[in-house]
Formats: sequence, C-alpha cells, structure tokens
Amino acid sequence: MASKWQQAWFTPTNPQKYIGDVNKIFLRSSWEMTFARFLDRNPNVLEWASEEISIEYFNPIKKRPAKYFPDFYVKYQNKHGEIIKELVEIKPHNQVIKPTKKNKQDMSVWVVNMEKWKNAIQYCKSRHMKFSVLTEKSLYL
Repeated sequence: MASKWQQAWFTPTNPQKYIGDVNKIFLRSSWEMTFARFLDRNPNVLEWASEEISIEYFNPIKKRPAKYFPDFYVKYQNKHGEIIKELVEIKPHNQVIKPTKKNKQDMSVWVVNMEKWKNAIQYCKSRHMKFSVLTEKSLYL
C-alpha cells in the first residue's frame, strides 16, 4: 500500500467524464489517487469531480463559519440501472472513529470532521444525493 500523503497532479484518461478543469486536479494522498483512477476508468461512472463542491459549516474549534470541500463528487449507474449522485470523502480510519485516548489534536480533528459530515449529509439529502466516507480499509479490500 502506498503512502497516504503522496500528493500529485492527476491527468484523467477519460477527461470527458470530469466536471471542472481537468488541468487542475490535485490529489492530496495516494488513497485519493487510487479512488480517482477508479472513477476515471470505471465505465459505470458517468461523471466525477475532485473538490469542486463547497459546503458551508460552522467550525466548532475555530468558532467561525468555514467551507468544506468534499474530496469527490461522483455520478454513476448502479447494477440496477439507477443513476446515483454521491459525495465521497477519503480519510484515514483513525479520523472517522472517536478517539479513545485524551489526545487534544485527535479529538479536534474528529470534532471538526463530524461537523463537516453532518452538514454534508444535510446538503446531500436536500439534493437527493448520498454521502460516504471511505477509509484505507474500504479502498484496499
């Protein structure tokens, strides 16, 4: 498994599927790169984007409004022929579960993520979309 922090520009092999500027796809981890390659190559994926959607939320740590850019938007056709729109966030598994140790930084990350995702779920629900968080455990089955 590649390092999760390997950042790179991505050039799709199927640029017609990408929503946004195909010359500005910057992926922040090898996990995002793995997912982007999957989206680009999968024939069931009709369109996709990386960090193109902005969702407002209130950052409880900084105590001010902020914007959240989910890692991916994807529109695909499922095995039943239904068209699904979904926002997908890629995160390390340890950031999606509540920290058990009293580590202030880990707790802050988790609290902010929960607020972002609460707002993302509301955003998606109002637009008949899904929201998912994928970790290395689901990306590398």
